[in-house]
Amino acid sequence: MIKTTLVLPKDFWKEVKIRAVEEELGIARFIMKALEEYLRAKPKPAARKGAEK
Repeated sequence: MIKTTLVLPKDFWKEVKIRAVEEELGIARFIMKALEEYLRAKPKPAARKGAEK
């Protein structure tokens, strides 16, 4: 695991906290779950020439 910092609009952060409570998840787990679902649903774009891994 890694630890990171995000800068988010206040209203967005408030909605994240509300949804995490509604789903009975901690905020970190809620965000991880949302990102996992997003990454599974969205097809990977073609690799760009010269792009770093």
